[in-house]
Amino acid sequence: DVGQIGDFLFIGIFILINVFISLIFYVISFINVLNVPLLLACLIPFLIVYIWVFIRFNRKMAPVSGTFMKKLGELATAVQENINGVKIVRAFAEESFEREKFLKHALDLKEIWHKRLIVEARYYPSLILLAAIGFSGFLGIILVFYGYLTIGTLVSFNGFLLSFLYGTYELPAGITMYNGALAGARRIYAMENKEEGEETKKGNLEHL
Repeated sequence: DVGQIGDFLFIGIFILINVFISLIFYVISFINVLNVPLLLACLIPFLIVYIWVFIRFNRKMAPVSGTFMKKLGELATAVQENINGVKIVRAFAEESFEREKFLKHALDLKEIWHKRLIVEARYYPSLILLAAIGFSGFLGIILVFYGYLTIGTLVSFNGFLLSFLYGTYELPAGITMYNGALAGARRIYAMENKEEGEETKKGNLEHL
């Protein structure tokens, strides 16, 4: 849990800030460069779909990340208990039981990891950006042919989109780190409250 929070604070947050600043810069640049037809046909629909995809991605990833952190914690706890109690396990010949328990935790973690990869693949934003580049290039050629757009403007627009590809490629990782850190923080907060509640209950019993 602490590792997930650290990854977000030192890596993920900079990815999100970088993409946010880049998006604002590119939008301002597009407005200054593009004419009205290309602006209405490409930029505005692209921004709507782009933002919608990441909102959906965040909503889908949040519960998956929470479950993933829970399963990872259960696996780590099982490993720690097995290491600490290895002598007792051997004394009672419970190796097969512990092996099956560990295998169950590992398979549960594998299953939720698979769901996590499916969500990342289903909401892959780079494909949207590449589709926008292809569509804007096709529409731009038509507008250039009819004299509504210059070749320089078309090249500038697609160049801006291509330069935004790297940040778009990193953004799912930033959102995944954010959800992992949020799930980890909630688990730590719940554990702290549980420990405080147990200490309070113990103190009340001692007073009695």
